[in-house]
Amino acid sequence: MARALATVAALTWGTCHATPAPAPPPTTTVPPPASTTAPPTTHVHPPSVPGGPAGEGVLHAIARCESGGRYDAENPTSTASGKYQVIDSTWGGYGGYRHASDAPPEVQEAFARELLARAGTAPWRASRSCWRAAP
Repeated sequence: MARALATVAALTWGTCHATPAPAPPPTTTVPPPASTTAPPTTHVHPPSVPGGPAGEGVLHAIARCESGGRYDAENPTSTASGKYQVIDSTWGGYGGYRHASDAPPEVQEAFARELLARAGTAPWRASRSCWRAAP
């Protein structure tokens, strides 16, 4: 009987208090290969504005509302100036001129076309009701 108890004790000890199995070797996670393309980004596209003569028509309407078409126009309550009433922070010293109204007509026109291409009509949204209604 003592032998049977010893056997049961040995079996019980082995099953209840078994030495844990060795841990599996650690797995390594290989990062995915570097992409050769840029990751997708959220991009806000400027409002669609036609180029060419139609874009020039939009600029003409904006200038008529903003300054009456005067290249030397200056806003008395802000830094906006020039034919397209561009504020100094947007103008950013373009063409080496501190203010839009300091620049010659061809420089103001080039800036307005570039701004329209880059940002759409957003820079002139405050006067939109005027130039949108323009014929």
